[in-house]
Amino acid sequence: MSLCYYVPAKAWGAPSDPPILCVHAMQDNAASFDKLLPLLPARYYYVCIDLPGHGLSSHFPPGMLLDWLNYLLACHRVVNHFAWTKFIWLGHSLGGQLGTHYAAMFPQLMDRLILLDAMNQRKTKVEDTLTKVRDILTNQMNLEEKLNNGTQPVYTKEQVVSKLKQRLLLNEISTESAEILFTRAVSARDGGFVFNFDQRLKNKIYLVMTEDQQHSIIRNIQCQTLCILSQDSFNRVWIVNENYIGTYCLYSRHPKFHVEMVDSGHDMELEEPEKLSGLISDFLD
Repeated sequence: MSLCYYVPAKAWGAPSDPPILCVHAMQDNAASFDKLLPLLPARYYYVCIDLPGHGLSSHFPPGMLLDWLNYLLACHRVVNHFAWTKFIWLGHSLGGQLGTHYAAMFPQLMDRLILLDAMNQRKTKVEDTLTKVRDILTNQMNLEEKLNNGTQPVYTKEQVVSKLKQRLLLNEISTESAEILFTRAVSARDGGFVFNFDQRLKNKIYLVMTEDQQHSIIRNIQCQTLCILSQDSFNRVWIVNENYIGTYCLYSRHPKFHVEMVDSGHDMELEEPEKLSGLISDFLD
């Protein structure tokens, strides 16, 4: 497996400042941060990665169940590759959720944590554990059968951009933002384009954990944390689900967490990065 990363040209970082690892959302890629990073302090060294099965990174081997821990391990490989002893994690959605687990497991490595519309909300009742696991395995087998018996669709650029504009949380981003993701989202084939992301990502990759287990992870985060939430996501998703609102309350009470709400959508780092840059810059300073 090859993991693809790049360092934005605008910032090479000062030796005294910890580097910043930027981790994107589900089915997105490292280009998600292209509009935000130019607005952040230039003295930091930013590294953006394509998670496995995203962007220009390779996929996990065929027949393998995509697993939360393997994504954490992929990020840990990046940290080891650079031999970082302290760094800052900047994560959007899935990227932020991975960051909360990483910060709790490796507190000695995490200088600060920045979460963009990311809350750990995948909780399972103990009595539902077997059902949840069985559903994941069944979905995996169905996806594999579909992939083995079909051919990957080839799209025009216009079709790709249209699909990229439709987001996982029922949002829609602008054509400009979709064009940014396009640069790493597809590969040319047969006069058109095919998507790079691993189709197995349509299955759940989250750990099957109880609410107590999830909250135990959050409580063990020791670094200063900035959590920026989208008002739109909060109104449509977080506040209508007792699991989400419970996690929000836990974040709000955590002594190391600073929670900010911004009037924007889920993909705020792509759509309205200027609403985030001041909050993040102040936090970094």
